[in-house]
Amino acid sequence: MILPVSKSCHKIIKHVFKTNGVKISKLLKATSVSQKIGYRHINKLEEINVLTENSNGSLRIIKPDLKTETGRLVYNLIEKERELKLIKKNPKIKNSILNLKKHANKLLIESAVIFGPFINNNLEEKINILIISDNNDKKILPFLQKCFSNVENAVSARILSKQGFIKFRKTKQNLFQELFKNHVCVYNSDLFLKLIA
Repeated sequence: MILPVSKSCHKIIKHVFKTNGVKISKLLKATSVSQKIGYRHINKLEEINVLTENSNGSLRIIKPDLKTETGRLVYNLIEKERELKLIKKNPKIKNSILNLKKHANKLLIESAVIFGPFINNNLEEKINILIISDNNDKKILPFLQKCFSNVENAVSARILSKQGFIKFRKTKQNLFQELFKNHVCVYNSDLFLKLIA
């Protein structure tokens, strides 16, 4: 746990981020937090702009507040925590991620996200990588294949520009939700969080 908060508060933050919006009753049930403590955490996290609330009639949906700097800072830490968990689960991927980070600027890669079944302990699955780059350079795909060659899994990469990603988010909502639920941003999570806000 990277964040300096109680375990129950940390569970709430992580679950809201993972679901990208959840009813309070489901949130409290999923995190096993009492109603009194849960509401106290939710109210405090809303005050400091980590969570935001959308009301749809009588339904209160709690979402991560990615539009504020405070919210993005907290969720950047969650992304780092996810990356460390992925590396711990599959140590062979560590050097690949470090190599990607080292050469990202040279290849004009703005953000890199690993997503799909590989993230959820299904280590036999291919590694899906989303690269956000306004430079659709033909060098990126061979670089990724070489970068992840020490891992036995096949690599499937998709390159989108920032505008292409925003369009993807708006038009392919079901696919975007799946990407959002099962992802680890391994490079420049701040840009990724700004794009999904």
